Order: sequence, then C-alpha cells, then structure tokens
Amino acid sequence: MTNPIPVSAPDYRHPGDTSVTIYSDIGKDGRALNCRVQPSPNPEYNAEALRYCQNAVYKPAYKNGKPAVERNRITVMKFHQKD
Repeated sequence: MTNPIPVSAPDYRHPGDTSVTIYSDIGKDGRALNCRVQPSPNPEYNAEALRYCQNAVYKPAYKNGKPAVERNRITVMKFHQKD
C-alpha cells in the first residue's frame, strides 16, 4: 500500500502519527488471509489495521498465467491523528 488510508477516529486516546505493519497472505481470489499485525503502542490502531486486512481484496499474484497464493505480503498502514 503506497498511500495512507485516512481514518477519522475522535475516540483514539493516543495522539500523534502511528504506523502499523500488517503481514498477510493473499489468496488466489485476492482476499487477504492469515492477517497479523506487528503491535504498535496504540491498540485501537492495531485493531483497525487488523480489521482492514481481514476485509481487504487485492489483485492476486500470477504464476505461469494462473492466479497464485502470495505469501507474507507486508503492508504498512499510517494513521494520522486529526487535531
């Protein structure tokens, strides 16, 4: 993921910018599988990153012209606290 996804969350209690690293596999259908996050200091952001991954759909990888499972995709989500 290149661009951060804007998240408006006034109930987040930890100010400042935070990044959460997501590890997942991408299935042949493009759906994210085996989602896991490297914990950040903000549990709310960790939960949001995991929820995003569990609902994400990507363009699947191809091998020999056929969809293939992509292992260990790394995605970094950046959260920016709104003032």
